Amino acid sequence: MFILYADEPKDPKEGESNFWIYGGIAVPAESLAGLSETVRCIKCKFEIPPEVTLKLSRPKGFTCPQWPDACGELVDEAIKARCVGFITVTHRDVARSGKVKAYSMLRHALFSRFNEFLMGTRSHGIAVLDNTEYKQDFKDINMLPLVGFNAGKKVVDLKRIHGYSVATEESSPLLGLGDIFVGTFHRWVNVTRNLDDREKSLRRIARLLWRGQNDSGSLTLLRFGLDTRPWGQWNPELRKVCDRFVADVESVAFSGDEPASG
Repeated sequence: MFILYADEPKDPKEGESNFWIYGGIAVPAESLAGLSETVRCIKCKFEIPPEVTLKLSRPKGFTCPQWPDACGELVDEAIKARCVGFITVTHRDVARSGKVKAYSMLRHALFSRFNEFLMGTRSHGIAVLDNTEYKQDFKDINMLPLVGFNAGKKVVDLKRIHGYSVATEESSPLLGLGDIFVGTFHRWVNVTRNLDDREKSLRRIARLLWRGQNDSGSLTLLRFGLDTRPWGQWNPELRKVCDRFVADVESVAFSGDEPASG
């Protein structure tokens, strides 16, 4: 699984844009064979090995005067490798900072072509989050649907994001950190609601993913964790749970035949 996400330095220097943005690009395991040894930014030649999770942040090791465009080139490379999943979050201070131009530039470079690519697919994705503190931000982002929740609490009502309906349910944690939602980019489904049997839940999720794989020729497993201490850092425990869950689903989804109903 190849996941790319980016964030803003906590103390931007003069000339650096004042926004936070998080995203994930999930490349199906079977597509990794089609990647070269590294994914390379065409403009700054920064290299990313396959099957690694990398944090891109300025000024911590990733310095590129054309940073948004450079990230756009990375996205282009991933699209060539049939990446099929993306989610994003932005900091609420974007609206207050007046840095709309900088944010718009990055959004255009990073998302516009990717949006166009995704809208023509029937790909499935999984989003696992434990923080919805910035839920109001989603209302003004012209992006793909996203469902968020606080673990053990009511799922945030994020209906009508980018014109799509999003399910609003009471959370019923499968792995102790909150609900897991699976769906196309037209409809998200809470697959853990009223399912007390973990194995039954995994079979149902795997069945949905198998159908997505069968339709589009690729399987998306999108993992995304936000820490509440402080905002923007990976939650190590959530990350472990996500990794374990993805492995469980993959073991079912790639078993050969379509998972049995359950």
